[in-house]
Amino acid sequence: MHSERCRRHPSEVTPREAVQRLAELDDDAILEVAVASEVLSGWTSNLDHAPTLEETVERLIYYARHDA
Repeated sequence: MHSERCRRHPSEVTPREAVQRLAELDDDAILEVAVASEVLSGWTSNLDHAPTLEETVERLIYYARHDA
């Protein structure tokens, strides 16, 4: 993934970029938007920095694989 895309806050990612990133994943795990939003809200409230797009995607993948 291009490093510039990784450094942006998730709110700066366009829907098209998000769909493209998800299409790049080789994974069958799917989360509902409401669940993903709740997971990210709880996770980011415990961080001392704004997560990058890459960190956010990795957290959602981890959740989908291990906690969902």
